[in-house]
Parts: sequence; structure tokens; C-alpha cells
Amino acid sequence: MPPVSVRDLTAPADLHRAAPLLSLPVDLLRDLATTGSLVAGAVEGSTLVGASVGFLTPTGLHSHLTVVVPEARRRGVGTALAWHQREWALAAGLGSITCTFDPENVACARLSLAVGAELTSYLLAHADGADRLVATWALRSAPVTQAWHGVPIEPEEGDRRARPGPELAAALDSGSHVVGVDADGTYLLRGPG
Repeated sequence: MPPVSVRDLTAPADLHRAAPLLSLPVDLLRDLATTGSLVAGAVEGSTLVGASVGFLTPTGLHSHLTVVVPEARRRGVGTALAWHQREWALAAGLGSITCTFDPENVACARLSLAVGAELTSYLLAHADGADRLVATWALRSAPVTQAWHGVPIEPEEGDRRARPGPELAAALDSGSHVVGVDADGTYLLRGPG
């Protein structure tokens, strides 16, 4: 496959291709794209292999949803979409991106940490009743700039571990920060708590 390219999606045909991938209505994508929010797609050749949607908040961009087709996973498509979001947000004069994700999603947690985001809080039984982990990406921070330039972020040693749920929520509330996540979904923490 040719390398992935990421671009904003505004053309009706692109939005129609992205809608089923994102499980969002085309008219919502059109409204977001034409009112200053982010709708982006990752393309290999002529195939849409991933897409992201984000909307503006009073503090920056909130990355609402990123989806990569199963056959394109583990090939850097999610990372390419994340870096596009960063460039989009900086061009819009924004300094941060937030997102929430299922704390059991190890791939999302690892991607967030690899691009320099911090896992800042844990929402127990969020709006849909499911737990969500909040990642905050300070776009001009040293870790993000380092990762942008291809310098891997050296992982810190964790001094304790926590599983998703109340234990991880309490650790983040007490000032601990996530330094990694094991393949089994256990979070490695450092700091008070």
C-alpha cells in the first residue's frame, strides 16, 4: 500500500465515505466541517483507512472520535491522524487537545502517551455509564515537541500499578500520573498516592 496521507475532509463525497466509518450522520460531519471544527481522513491510495472528528471548546480542540479500519491498524494511521490534529489545532491558534477514551483500550492509552499527552483524569460512569480516561495534549510542551521531532519519549519507571476503575481514578485524583500501560491494561503510575 502507498503511504498514508491525512487531510481535512470537506467535499461531500469525502464526508459520505467517512460517515459510515465514523458511525456519524453525513449532515453532522458537514456541519462540523463547515463551522470550524475538525473532520479529517487518512487515505492510502484511494482508500479511506481512518478518520477523526473534533470540535472546538473554550480551551482548545476536543478530539471526539478517531477510527482506523481493522486492516490498517498497527501501521501508524492513528499516529498520523493525531499529528494532523496537532497541526490543525496549532494553525487554528489552539494550544491543547483533549480526548476521552475507554481505559481498557491499551492502544489508545499507548498512542496518547507516545505523542506526549498526559492522562489527566478518570471519569467513572461517564455520560453513557461507561468509564472514560481523559488525555490532555499540551501541544507546545517539551514531550510533545520531542515526539513530533521523532525523539521517543523515555518512559519513567512506575512505582505502582492500577487497574482501570476506582483504583486508577483515585490515583489520578491524588496527583499521580500515568507513565505507561502494560499489555494486560494495567496502568503504571508515578507520584503521590
